[in-house]
Amino acid sequence: MNIEVKKKDNINYFSFFATGTNWIVKVDPIGPNLFDSLKNKIEQTVVPFEEQYSRFKDTSLLSQLRNTGELKNPPEDLLTMIDLGIKLNKISEGHFNLAIGNVLESKGYDKDYSFKETKETNKNEDWLLEKNDSILKIKKGTQLDFGSFGKGFLADILHNALLNDYGEVLINAGGDIRYTNKSKIQKKFVLENPFDPSQYIGTIELESGAIASSSTNRRMWKDQSTGKIFTHLSSFKSEEELSGEKILALYTQAETCIIADAAATTLFISPSHLHAKIETELNVNFLIVLENGKFFKSKNYSGILNS
Repeated sequence: MNIEVKKKDNINYFSFFATGTNWIVKVDPIGPNLFDSLKNKIEQTVVPFEEQYSRFKDTSLLSQLRNTGELKNPPEDLLTMIDLGIKLNKISEGHFNLAIGNVLESKGYDKDYSFKETKETNKNEDWLLEKNDSILKIKKGTQLDFGSFGKGFLADILHNALLNDYGEVLINAGGDIRYTNKSKIQKKFVLENPFDPSQYIGTIELESGAIASSSTNRRMWKDQSTGKIFTHLSSFKSEEELSGEKILALYTQAETCIIADAAATTLFISPSHLHAKIETELNVNFLIVLENGKFFKSKNYSGILNS
């Protein structure tokens, strides 16, 4: 894992690539004598998580579950993510499902990045057979995928691992952000313009908490054989219900990054009549931008749009 020390506005920060995106870690105060210890802590936190929970790695726990259907003594983090996935499945009325990995692979978003559509197999809606501290059993062949909130969860884990040692901690995982300032000073973050990523459409301030976003322009591909366009944001159910929604981008705000990340995905792939329920159940606030330029937000979303 290559972790670089960079400087902007006379502030040192750490940059690296993980979970399919660019990460930035900033802490304050920090001196050059702490660089090595901080880099080690980042690496010791990020590398094992990615090795265990990436469906693109043959040696990951997700690949083991797919191939054998069971895992003895499953890690607490794995059970936490499965519990959240089950909750999201319930409140989204089935639009969210951790077994979306099989669907994504059939659309070409596989470990080889073939980007070629294939016949869908093993779409196991009810994949969980047994779950406790001693054993986890699922239907063999089911490809679980934590892309909906794994990055946010890792951002929380890294944030919490650093928080005791620093007064200010900022984790930016490709735009999914977890931030704390112990001096209770708010920090302003910009909201990327989905129509022009070089611009921003607004700002949001945080003293402590998390923000995340989902947009189809972040991960989109074309099947060269058929010309069909696919995106990683897919409902597990028929997407006919979503045909009139036309969401371009969605921004969320929550106490933790795992919830902000999970809500961004779940709101995006669920029909609008479920949004209030998702907002309440996850205690999250959101802003939605439609393809036609219109927008709407939940009552307590604190972001401010440009005039």
